[in-house]
Amino acid sequence: MSFDIAYANPVRKDICVVYCYYNPGKNAVVLKNAQQLESKLKDANIPYFNAEILIGSATASLESPTLTLNAKSALFYMESAWNLIEKVIPANFTKVCFIDINLKFGREDWLDCLSLMLNFYDIIQPYSEVTFLNSANEIITTVDSSMKSGSLVNPQCNIWGVTRSFFAKINGFLDRSIISPGLLYPALMNPNVSLGIPLLNVSYDEYAANIQVLNGNIRYLNCPIYSLPNGIFNSTSNLNKTLKSNKNTWNKLFTMNSSGLWDINDSKVGGLFNALYVTVAPKPVAPVAPVAPVAPVKPVATRAIVAPVVPTGPVVPTGPVVPTEPVAPLVPVVLNSTRSIPAISSSTENEASRAAAAAIVAKLLKK
Repeated sequence: MSFDIAYANPVRKDICVVYCYYNPGKNAVVLKNAQQLESKLKDANIPYFNAEILIGSATASLESPTLTLNAKSALFYMESAWNLIEKVIPANFTKVCFIDINLKFGREDWLDCLSLMLNFYDIIQPYSEVTFLNSANEIITTVDSSMKSGSLVNPQCNIWGVTRSFFAKINGFLDRSIISPGLLYPALMNPNVSLGIPLLNVSYDEYAANIQVLNGNIRYLNCPIYSLPNGIFNSTSNLNKTLKSNKNTWNKLFTMNSSGLWDINDSKVGGLFNALYVTVAPKPVAPVAPVAPVAPVKPVATRAIVAPVVPTGPVVPTGPVVPTEPVAPLVPVVLNSTRSIPAISSSTENEASRAAAAAIVAKLLKK
């Protein structure tokens, strides 16, 4: 089954796509995903702006990134990079869709529909359900989007369609999300709950309070997406424990570099971030000590009693085992949702239908 849908040339010209290529583990799968995304956007004449983050002495891999950013740490830089990209987008693009490189949308006119909905909403989660695939394009699981289900466990981390006017009001993504990504979602849905991370508590509480005052109009787009494996990402349990117990001030632990990204000054904590993207070798199994030979036992003369053999039926084959690649994204906070999602209006549905029809007509006229 193919999950690769060719996108339609957008009819609406007020929206663009933003993504970030970030590959601290130098994984070939991550690069392939970025190159495939760029190719799909080019084929559909979808305007996009991107950034490549180079860690340490790494050299550029993308063809012509909008921004090339340098850092010495393997922190969670995606949202900080999105903030920097948004500042250089031309003013004629009044709406932006921030996406991950390993995603594929399940309808060809998704961008036109997203642009249309952003005439009615400030910010939109641009999917209704996400299907996780393994490297063989086999389905692992499908879950509803967090906006649709009302859950604060955001299954696809942090992708958004947003008007730039609202983006400016919320001051973009929280810049300190480099140690705990995806914080816009809980700030939108339940801003009164603290994170419990000393390094973030004050800045996140201020960020969430501002978003609460704005009371933005939020929704999700009725579109499935498919999430492909995106390289190695190990358990964050040790990192999370260290961050929650760290008593340093932010400015002592981090320094802003010349690219506008935070670098970490603590080599031990920095090493825990680096370890997330490194292949973990299996633990060696201790050799088993040889067993001393047992002296043979003299046979005792007895009459053997042999039980009759009961024939069994044919063995029923079991189904194939579905591989379980680690595709689950990082979820920094699990909270209870207190904010309801407004129902979509009939006028929006009609407009979405007209936008989809316009996209199809435009495509036919070009043939």
